[in-house]
Amino acid sequence: MKTQIYISGQVGSAFTLYSKINSSVKFADDFEVRKDFFNYRLIFKTKKLAVDAMAGAYQRLKRDEMFSNEHDSYRRGEYLSYDAGKAEISRY
Repeated sequence: MKTQIYISGQVGSAFTLYSKINSSVKFADDFEVRKDFFNYRLIFKTKKLAVDAMAGAYQRLKRDEMFSNEHDSYRRGEYLSYDAGKAEISRY
């Protein structure tokens, strides 16, 4: 079942989330990117790939000490919120 990660929010935060998720994907052909102005829609082949990519992005944000604000939150398989940006997993 195809699954999407929809990234929205302010330009800098949305791009940071996009780049962290993009760098967490193992193979480039596992997903496709659709950009709507400053929002990103990443369409994955399976939900497992999407969840793993978002979990990897969360680990990268923590490792880089960027995930420390009280507004930052993460729930595995659902959403990742960083600064003024949010990435949500849903069916496509």
